[in-house]
Amino acid sequence: MTTLTVLASLTIVLTGLHFISEIVVYTLLGALVAVAVEPIGRFLRERKVPPYGAAAATISAVLFAAVGLAVLVANAFSALSANFNAYERAFRGFQRTAIAYLRNERLDSIVPIVRHVDVQSGAKETLLDGLVGTASVLGSLLMVLIVTIFVLLEGATFPDKLARMTNGAKQVRHEARRTIQRVQRYLLVKTATSAATGVCAGLLTYAAGVSSPSLWGLLAFVLNYIPFIGSLIAAAPAVLIAFVEIGPAAAFTVGVGYAVINVIIGNIIEPRILGSTLGLSPLVVLLCVALWGLILGPIGALLSVPITMVIKIVLEHSERYQWVAILLEQGRTPGESSAVSRPLMQNTTETIQPVIPDA
Repeated sequence: MTTLTVLASLTIVLTGLHFISEIVVYTLLGALVAVAVEPIGRFLRERKVPPYGAAAATISAVLFAAVGLAVLVANAFSALSANFNAYERAFRGFQRTAIAYLRNERLDSIVPIVRHVDVQSGAKETLLDGLVGTASVLGSLLMVLIVTIFVLLEGATFPDKLARMTNGAKQVRHEARRTIQRVQRYLLVKTATSAATGVCAGLLTYAAGVSSPSLWGLLAFVLNYIPFIGSLIAAAPAVLIAFVEIGPAAAFTVGVGYAVINVIIGNIIEPRILGSTLGLSPLVVLLCVALWGLILGPIGALLSVPITMVIKIVLEHSERYQWVAILLEQGRTPGESSAVSRPLMQNTTETIQPVIPDA
């Protein structure tokens, strides 16, 4: 198969994924959540709990977390909606100030434009969009939850299926465990650092006197999963609300606080903990955020790193396309060894903690 044929086939596949992006997103999110909580089931199975009993306990934990998240989202948005009239009055005050400034500067031609800005209609439309968006998020959460439950139930029989699919080849199962482990480690570290970012953002906005600090903390937690741009997107609305409610000094303080939080957690703590687990070039990560965001929408940007990690690991074991995995990996100094593994069926003496139990 020529390179041109591969590129054409890849383009067709990615275009197809774009047209069925909603289904793909639900499936990938459900599978990712199932992989993230799989250690709970493994812990129970190691203590002689039957597979379906372990799956039921894991599902219960997922349901509990989902209900808590839904309640938190609803309460945070409700608190923000309660301040709607205050925001409207503040925006009208800014409008009057802007008109006075323009007149003082003899820019009367711009005054009619500013005066005709309908703050009330715009605010109501924004609020309505927010309500619709919240309902959509809760509906999507339900769909992801359903997919997660079925993936966890399927996981009880997956080891046997994998053994039959590979004719008992232990090396294939070894690499499957290794892939899952790396994704789980990334998710564990990313969830811990995102939670720390969310807590710090919530405390920062609370200390600054900004309303709905739980909403800004939740937003920072979720968007921190998107590399590079997620933190900037999370900071923007909090800074804007601080400016409207309190003033420029508070907005500046909140903006600087977000910058400090993200530099310390995102640029110092997280890379030290992750180490070589991610194994992706920063440029590749940035491009993949854009690519998967274009194909699968905003959730695609959130899923971009796990998807690319799995693709890279698969390519590592292809003799023909291993060079692609090398291009994707993080740059190394001459003395360091490459992260690219040996071909899939080559023997290895590496020992890892099992993730998928041997059938």
